[in-house]
Amino acid sequence: MPHIIDGRYEVAKALSEGGFGITFLAKDLRRPGQPHCVIKQLRPQCEFSTDAWRAARRLFDQEAEILERLGRHDQIPLLLAHLEENGEFYIVQDFIEGHTLRDELHAAKRLPEQDVVTLLRQGLEVLSYVHQQGVIHRDIKPENLIRRQDGVLCLIDFGIVKEFSAQQLGQMAQSPSKLGATTVSIGTEGYTPLEQARGKPLPASDVYALGMVAIEALTGRYPYELDIDPNTFSFVWRKGTKVSDALADVLAKMVQYHYSRRYMTGIEALNALKKALDPTTPTVVDPKALEPQPQKQGWIKGLFGTSDEHEPTPRPQSQAQSQKQAVQDDLSSEKGIDYTRLRDLLKAGKWRDADRETFEVMIRAVGKKYDHWLSRDELLNFPCTDLHTIDRLWVKYSQGKFGFSVQKKIYVICKATIDGQYPDGKIWYKFCDQVGWRNGSKYLKYQDLKANPSLSPAGEFPTGGCGSILCDGVWSGVLGGITFLASRLVACSR
Repeated sequence: MPHIIDGRYEVAKALSEGGFGITFLAKDLRRPGQPHCVIKQLRPQCEFSTDAWRAARRLFDQEAEILERLGRHDQIPLLLAHLEENGEFYIVQDFIEGHTLRDELHAAKRLPEQDVVTLLRQGLEVLSYVHQQGVIHRDIKPENLIRRQDGVLCLIDFGIVKEFSAQQLGQMAQSPSKLGATTVSIGTEGYTPLEQARGKPLPASDVYALGMVAIEALTGRYPYELDIDPNTFSFVWRKGTKVSDALADVLAKMVQYHYSRRYMTGIEALNALKKALDPTTPTVVDPKALEPQPQKQGWIKGLFGTSDEHEPTPRPQSQAQSQKQAVQDDLSSEKGIDYTRLRDLLKAGKWRDADRETFEVMIRAVGKKYDHWLSRDELLNFPCTDLHTIDRLWVKYSQGKFGFSVQKKIYVICKATIDGQYPDGKIWYKFCDQVGWRNGSKYLKYQDLKANPSLSPAGEFPTGGCGSILCDGVWSGVLGGITFLASRLVACSR
């Protein structure tokens, strides 16, 4: 007997199934010709608590609301229904007849440049619309790009249901007030940039993902097969690839390691693509860019806090003073790391940028191309020369206010034992209070740190650039990383 949902949608077959949902192809029995449609059902493979179910339901409703807002675009499937029946939740969408870009890449291996330009143009056109609506897709990949029979690419799967783990749903159920403030790190490996992996996606994260799709189409190589320049974190992909400099330059900017070096939105990337291919093309202005922006909110400030433009400007130095200081700085490294940029950022008083740069050079110093955190063992065995160089630069340019050695002294004052072990909770809280990472019983958000040697508590920086210590009020990566660095400083001084 056929399975009919809501007395209208007759299920034909299952299309796909994930950890939290299943997608069906169905027929709409009430429309002329009974056209096909797609039905997504919330159906977790493991048991949920009542609170977790409520959280899942909120997320499912959120997906329907997003589709309702977006579904009037020609390249996005239209929402047909959002319903509940017998305790089951469903979303019904238009069925897009065609094949995925993944199918094309499997068949062709590589696409010629002109086809990739078309792919990019169509992808950025729909992304521009999505971003103008205040939405970030977060899972752009070849499987979610469907080429219709008329050759136009469509963007599908705005859902988050299948991407959540049971643990994450449980945490969100316990703190529903955080649902709108903190975004779970969803996405697909290879197409997910750093900030999204840390749980703070931006429109630039979608730009990155589409850029990786285009590079895969040009090279015939999956993202994880590409080499990475250890000094810049840039992907090495152009050698042996037939691509014009104009297109390659646009793609290079789309997939920059740090979001601040990418195009910020789909419209910005689309403008750049058009100008690269035809310099006479007029620029299209994003209407949202003309709206007044709040001081402490928005896509760009959400990850690392307010930008360095709000930090105090250091007193200017003469060219002779600057050159003399540069000569005096010891930038030694056991691992061939170039600390010039870190030195220049610290000298300019760009404390937050220097904080991020510190984390990135530390990742490289332990022999990794990129990562989201440093492990306990990596910190306890960190190269001594590099540790001293980083610390010396922070202490010097903050006039003794910031640096790992400063934090170590405060840690000892808090009666901590330098033994390379995880800190006692009370000692750790006391340390965080002393360096200004906590206020009362609550951790501060990264953007609320003062980042000013004349105002900050001693030891406020470095924090790990949101990579290993404090990030938007939650602790990510290595808890108490200074514990291990303090032990390493002692060991390196013997």
